[in-house]
Amino acid sequence: MSAPALPRWYRNRRYELRTSLWLVPSLIIGAFVVLALGALAVDDHLLDHGRFPVLLDPGSATDVRNLMVAIAGASITVVALVASLTLVTLTVASTQFGPRLIRSFLATRAPKVTIGLYVGTFVYSLIVLLAVHDTDGVTFVPRLAADLAVLAAIVDAIALVAYLHATAVSIQPATVVNRIANQLDEALDELAAMGVLVGETDPAEIEALMARIVEEGEVVVAAGSGYVKRVEHADLVAAAAEAGAAVHLVVRPGQFVLAGSPLARVLPGPDGRRPDAATINAELTVGAQRTVEQDLRFAVDQLVEIALRALSPAVNDTFTALTCINWLAGALLRLSEDPLPERAHRDAGGTIRVVDRYLSFADVTDSAFDKIRQAGSDNPAVLIRLLESVTLLAPQMRTREQHDALGAQADMVWEAAEREIPIAGDLADVRRRYDEARAALALPPVRGRRRHRRARAESTGSSTT
Repeated sequence: MSAPALPRWYRNRRYELRTSLWLVPSLIIGAFVVLALGALAVDDHLLDHGRFPVLLDPGSATDVRNLMVAIAGASITVVALVASLTLVTLTVASTQFGPRLIRSFLATRAPKVTIGLYVGTFVYSLIVLLAVHDTDGVTFVPRLAADLAVLAAIVDAIALVAYLHATAVSIQPATVVNRIANQLDEALDELAAMGVLVGETDPAEIEALMARIVEEGEVVVAAGSGYVKRVEHADLVAAAAEAGAAVHLVVRPGQFVLAGSPLARVLPGPDGRRPDAATINAELTVGAQRTVEQDLRFAVDQLVEIALRALSPAVNDTFTALTCINWLAGALLRLSEDPLPERAHRDAGGTIRVVDRYLSFADVTDSAFDKIRQAGSDNPAVLIRLLESVTLLAPQMRTREQHDALGAQADMVWEAAEREIPIAGDLADVRRRYDEARAALALPPVRGRRRHRRARAESTGSSTT
């Protein structure tokens, strides 16, 4: 039995809610308000003040008032400390790993929970402080509420230690790379869920439908500018099926669209009906920023960005780049086992209603390897790790497209090594890994070196003479 579908508003806002700094603290503060009111009600109606346990008795009204003032003052002071530390962490992360990765740091729970606990304790203490009375013949000492405030302060102290540990760990390169790799897995899960279609898809059937859409279809333009964040395929299929039409999306999640630019082509049904432009625009969520939900290339690009910054002269951290390559290879392996969804989305009757535009395995492979190879073309360790990744992936590839994509990358790595690596021993190491990669791909070995490599060696020798 499949899990119930999430509400659409939540699907559209899920990533923003996960990376917001206000949601979790707000929920915790609300819980503290409820706790304060509940504890005061128990103090007022249920507890026998004369029989309150001595070890838990906070004392007189003045004692309770002083205790609440101390807890409230300490809590709001620590909130300022936590907020400052969080901003410093985000600044360091932006500088070292790139500004696009800040949202991944915002998705971590430690700062949100810590801020929520301390602000919640502050609000709780103020409410209890307001309830203390010992004047005008009215005496009310909220003993249970005061004890709970002390307990909350102890919990806050533990949370602060946990937050400091989490912050120290979160800015370590291995942790950052692992977090982005997990987001990449989530993007693959999202795409895998979209790949469950009705019936088999014949490429010729898609091509015939595409030809009709190009010839007879009507263009639908975007209502606004922004990045396509997600496509509601099920709703779009339902709208097209109701009109008996077919829709070809000319954009994919992650692309930037301009208001008035083509968004889709619609082939009207037999009676001329078709989903209107407003309906189609409503099924595509467009926003100011890309997200990893359906945008696999963005998830890959985040890992690639970390590798590029690590390879920059300012950082010069080869080991972090190698770690990124390892996780990118893992993503490609996962992608080869659980391929990208089919382009055709059918209705319950098996009729193709939506033809999507997806990335191919070769597109994802190029996104994962191209920029790292270009930035590290003079770094033998990076080129060797790229070739080793090809060697490890090759036996597990299932299609000719996958083999060809990896083979093309191996060839380009070797070309870069011939052009950029001057030391013969390093070049020999790269060549050995290149031969191993071609053997793993069941490709014949490449004999000899390229002409420009020999020419450069000859010119170097003559200048030395």
